[in-house]
Amino acid sequence: MELNIVASRKCIIEFVNNFLENNNLVFFNDKNFEKSGIVVSSSISMLDFVDSNILINIGTKEDYEAKIKLLNHRPLVDDKNDFIYMTNFWTKNEVKITNTSFLWYRNRSPNAKHYGSILQKEIKKHFNYGMHTEDSRYTLLNKTFAKYYWSDEVKNYLDKLYNNGGVVPIRPIIE
Repeated sequence: MELNIVASRKCIIEFVNNFLENNNLVFFNDKNFEKSGIVVSSSISMLDFVDSNILINIGTKEDYEAKIKLLNHRPLVDDKNDFIYMTNFWTKNEVKITNTSFLWYRNRSPNAKHYGSILQKEIKKHFNYGMHTEDSRYTLLNKTFAKYYWSDEVKNYLDKLYNNGGVVPIRPIIE
């Protein structure tokens, strides 16, 4: 399952931190495994990701302790089946409204399915639904963009909203 949200980093970090706290979850980051090992925490700090991508895995502390902490190598994709993978890419000189993706495999893990379902309900509760592009070269993507969620702050940046990579202009569907 994949969910996408277009919002500011501050909004996403606050949302994820509330989700972690309310569900007694942790996240781990293995991006710099070779240098600093696996970083695990129950709260994302904006300072840790000022000028870098946020690539984290969200799950229970018990799953982390049993399936990740004991590994003597960087976790592989199959090692992370019990976790929700979150990506938020940072691009220099871009408005800090960006696409964040949450991805989990509900058929591979009961915990991923359970917490993914809770995440989906929380996203539906806190964000608006539906985006599109008006650029005729990319209208085939509207089926995908229609499933995107967005925060209210997005309306302040309508002339600067692009899908990841800065190519396809996107807009919220406002009813």
